Amino acid sequence: MRAIRRLFVLIVLAVAAVLAYNYWTGNGWTLTPPSRSATGIDAEKAREQGTAITRKAAETTKVAAERAGEAMSEAVKQ
Repeated sequence: MRAIRRLFVLIVLAVAAVLAYNYWTGNGWTLTPPSRSATGIDAEKAREQGTAITRKAAETTKVAAERAGEAMSEAVKQ
């Protein structure tokens, strides 16, 4: 009976040690902040950067469309 009890205690200690290690290092199934994925990418920051890039692209496209319209107008006038 003592051998089984010791084995059980060792298993419990090993599981506790793995969970503690994962908790303190941020690895595994524990302690993943809600804004970070398992890869360590900050989702909120990525979303903000994506929004900024999209706005800049839309603005650039608008300017290019205006210039193309002006060029077509000039071509039609000639």
